[in-house]
Amino acid sequence: MRQKGQATAKSAAQMVAAARRASRLADFTAIALPCLVLTGWVFGIECLKRVFPGFTQMNPVTACRFVVAGVSLLLSDEQRINPTRRAWTSS
Repeated sequence: MRQKGQATAKSAAQMVAAARRASRLADFTAIALPCLVLTGWVFGIECLKRVFPGFTQMNPVTACRFVVAGVSLLLSDEQRINPTRRAWTSS
């Protein structure tokens, strides 16, 4: 017979794992889309300068900021931080 606490803990662990996967997907999306925009600016490809057709062109500085934000989110993952870096950032 299952206990109620065990089933809840398992479902909570699954929800945390799903949230981590969604977070990682958002991180990579925040890096990949601006990189495409920057590629459009470098090579003069008009369709890559816009995130969606019909939108105005994304400024290259804005694209760089999105890349930096995505990288910082990716690096801030608690499971990836080693103890040395954690001690350095917390002091």
